[in-house]
Amino acid sequence: MKIFHEVPNPREDLELRNCAKDEDTVKTALERTIFSAVIRDDRSEFIGIGRIIGDGGCFFQIG
Repeated sequence: MKIFHEVPNPREDLELRNCAKDEDTVKTALERTIFSAVIRDDRSEFIGIGRIIGDGGCFFQIG
């Protein structure tokens, strides 16, 4: 397992969350990430993500 400081692509995020959001909505959200760490296995398959998001001023959320 390897950890990368990167933002996943929208398709990976949709597959991980198994949600009904469309790819354009997820792409917009991911582009506004303040910091992200992605976990990939030895074959570089996407396993998980940790992100810091916020309002650009006072409030931040780690998810």
